[in-house]
Amino acid sequence: MSPSTEDGPIAHAERAKKLIDSISTDYITAEQKREQLKVMCFLAGGADWDSEAAESDSDQDRPSQAKLHEAGATHMVFQMLTKNDQRINKELLQLGIELLESGNRTIQTWLLNHLTSGTHSIEFFLALRQLLRHAISEVEERFDHAKKCQEVKRAIKEANGTATDEEIEASLPVFEFPACGFEILRLIQLTVEGHFTELQHLLHFQPSSTTTVDIVHEVLAVLEAFMRVGPHTCNAELAVQCMDTLTELCQGPCLSNQRVLLASTVPSLCNKIICFLEFKDYQQDDDSDPSAAAITQTDIALRNRHRDVQLQLQQRATGLLLSLLEGCRSKKDAGRVISEMDLDGLERVILNGYKEYTKTTKESFGEATDVTTREGNLFFMVSMAYILMRTLAEFDQSIAQRFNPDNEVWRILSQNTGKVEIVCNTSLIRIFFPIPRICNDLTEKTKTDMLWSIDRTSPDMKVTDFTEQFELLEAEMNHQQNLKHHIWFRVLHRLYVPQQTLMFLLAVVINILLLTSYELSSEGNTFVSRYDACQEKPNASIAWGYPSCAAWLEDTGENLDQYNLSIHQTPSETVGILGLIMILSSFSNFFLYVIQYSKLFVRKCMKDFKKNHSKFVQRDKWYVKAVLKVIGVWFVVQDQLFVFNGLKVVFALLGMKHSLFFSFHLLSIAEISPDLKNVMKAVTQNGKSLVVTAIFGSIIIYMYAIIGFVFFRGHYLTDDNDLLCTDLFQCTITTLNGGLRKGDVGELLQDAEWGSVTLIIWQFSFFVIVITVLLNIIFGIIIDTFGELRENKNQIENDMNNRCFICSIDRYTLDRNQSTTKGFDYHCAEDHNLWHYLNFYVHLKYKRKSDLTGPEQHVRDCLRASPINTSFYPLNKAISLEDANLENDAVTSMLEEHKEMLESIQQRQHTQDLLLQSLLNKVSLPSATDTGTGEDTTTPE
Repeated sequence: MSPSTEDGPIAHAERAKKLIDSISTDYITAEQKREQLKVMCFLAGGADWDSEAAESDSDQDRPSQAKLHEAGATHMVFQMLTKNDQRINKELLQLGIELLESGNRTIQTWLLNHLTSGTHSIEFFLALRQLLRHAISEVEERFDHAKKCQEVKRAIKEANGTATDEEIEASLPVFEFPACGFEILRLIQLTVEGHFTELQHLLHFQPSSTTTVDIVHEVLAVLEAFMRVGPHTCNAELAVQCMDTLTELCQGPCLSNQRVLLASTVPSLCNKIICFLEFKDYQQDDDSDPSAAAITQTDIALRNRHRDVQLQLQQRATGLLLSLLEGCRSKKDAGRVISEMDLDGLERVILNGYKEYTKTTKESFGEATDVTTREGNLFFMVSMAYILMRTLAEFDQSIAQRFNPDNEVWRILSQNTGKVEIVCNTSLIRIFFPIPRICNDLTEKTKTDMLWSIDRTSPDMKVTDFTEQFELLEAEMNHQQNLKHHIWFRVLHRLYVPQQTLMFLLAVVINILLLTSYELSSEGNTFVSRYDACQEKPNASIAWGYPSCAAWLEDTGENLDQYNLSIHQTPSETVGILGLIMILSSFSNFFLYVIQYSKLFVRKCMKDFKKNHSKFVQRDKWYVKAVLKVIGVWFVVQDQLFVFNGLKVVFALLGMKHSLFFSFHLLSIAEISPDLKNVMKAVTQNGKSLVVTAIFGSIIIYMYAIIGFVFFRGHYLTDDNDLLCTDLFQCTITTLNGGLRKGDVGELLQDAEWGSVTLIIWQFSFFVIVITVLLNIIFGIIIDTFGELRENKNQIENDMNNRCFICSIDRYTLDRNQSTTKGFDYHCAEDHNLWHYLNFYVHLKYKRKSDLTGPEQHVRDCLRASPINTSFYPLNKAISLEDANLENDAVTSMLEEHKEMLESIQQRQHTQDLLLQSLLNKVSLPSATDTGTGEDTTTPE
């Protein structure tokens, strides 16, 4: 009986200890032990120990696992497995699986220490071998049982053609073999889950024991048994789990297990599963009627079931071969897979699988990724088979020639497959992966903005800044994908850029019409103010002495009504129609920007704010939430494009009241032209400096105005000798306006008499300080900003055009080794495509932890570190360059060997020449001696 989920963690722990003590004794029956082990399995798999901690992070170990491990459950399981009691083996294995689920590293470490330090560790490995050999017998028994069931079905149908499926199933014999093959294979997989290298090696070879049990080969024997007796759906689950276990034993990569399996029958078995798998329990006769009437619903269901199982087996076989090639750089090791692989069959599987996918669903390739559906299984099978073929093509160029770019299937598969190179354990590894469909939703605008805004101070800073933006970019992908579900968004999205051009062209047309159709008239509605009308009066500048133009007109006795000028508009209907189009375009453009980009801009700003004010944000107070909302509104206002698009809507509405407001939309040219964007940046980028300098200049002018008001007020006269400095405010405005507009305050004043030294100094110092220094400072800031923008643009363009974003290797180096790198452009587009690294991040985020390969797990850990660890980027490294260096080293080594051989041959020849000369000397010396003796003897005579 299972314990209540309402019991607390303490009650569960106490009950677990009692159960462990009870199971470990010999005073209860095997049936009682089985029931108690089932209760233990429930406790180990339950999340009610600490539901909040269990749900916080799916990658974390379960609290129940730690509690049961502390109570001694792990030791009990592995101790009792050595007794090999078939009556409770299945329940023991199930409990071990629950304890190790998700690769509990604490229990794995304990198991490693227990097996390497204990004196009875060999008993555990012998028990595993016995259970695996029992699994082989299970494969054979299941196949025999399936054959018997098939014969019984056939006999029942022949005897009673009207028998229902339920009646037939009730008459079938029961499978009574004590089956636990799946459980032992799953347990072995979980002992090394998460790429626990030490246990991977230990399962293959036990160095501390005199007797070695090779568990890796024993697992392989189960797969061999599956293929030997004949592929059957009754054993498919075992075969799938067997390949999963072998895959986990190799990933990491574990080089020793990879080499063992590469030298075994694994490549051949996987080739048969991928290319030639046919099930024994359903074979349509060649002479059978292929018509729909001859095929029953049972046959169709069985056929579909076989296809689903076949796809699962093909996926696992492909994954197993990829695990053997994980991190592989040796052509010799890869050649073992290539020699066993039927490349024509693999190509046929890919092409036929893609065609079946397109027939099964109307969705484009990659959109159906649910593994519980036929479409999802087809997608993953085709993708993994294509990745396997691409991986093999890196070692054999003849395979690469099979990817015909004119073939639509190869082109689509290539577009949906990414390739990255990463550094893992000091080794450079190439990884192929299916690109998640969501990655295609990242807009080109975002990509361009990111490339131009990235910090390129150093290669390390460049990839760090790029990686820190992954989360925001992935959020935009999700946002864009959610919007694309709406038809209206897809239509507006396609019209976004054309709308900007349309609004500018409309503004040009409207304003051309305004230029040619507006004229002054004494009739019609009044569109100009009376103040503007009175400015038409000659010598109206004397109005400065009055508080308003109306006061001046009233004081002079002029009639205001005679200056009610109007503007006469001829093409009102044309401008009205164009104005309505402008309003619709402005509204749709503003709406699309708000839902597509504004929210992401605020999210980015809010993330930076929370990062810089983490202590404040962490406070769980009401005022914190209120402050964040206010700051969010402030961030919205800070978005220049949001404000600009909003003003376009406002001025479009005002334009229907008066068409002159449509002149504002001519500013849209700044949004279209990149050059004008830089002009705007030159003013806004250092806007703070410009504002502060302008304020400082205004203060200086104000001080000069005070001096002028106090000492030189009488010099502020017009041509009619009217005073322009009656109060300090008027004097300040006059000094500011005239001093800057006319270029010098002296232009406003009457000429100073000779001897007015103070007035001359005051005027001259104003010219030097305000006109010459302050204005030039402001102009200098703008000009320097232009130069800085131009220099930054040139540097960024040079970096983008002549240096790889990921590895920072220059164009010359890559083009110089074009025989292996295929040039700079190919390298940046294929080997080190920066968007593939972003896609790889998304791929890792959506991939289950248990399905990650060793290099993928390494990258995922680096990305989750705080701060982000970017050591996996191949800075100043590339596999193609390493291959080039290896070839150069091989050639250099060969030349050195030939040189040494030549020197050795020359040395030997020289030695032989010396020996030959010595022999000749020895031969000639005795003859000379004999000749000399004869002469001596004959001379005296």
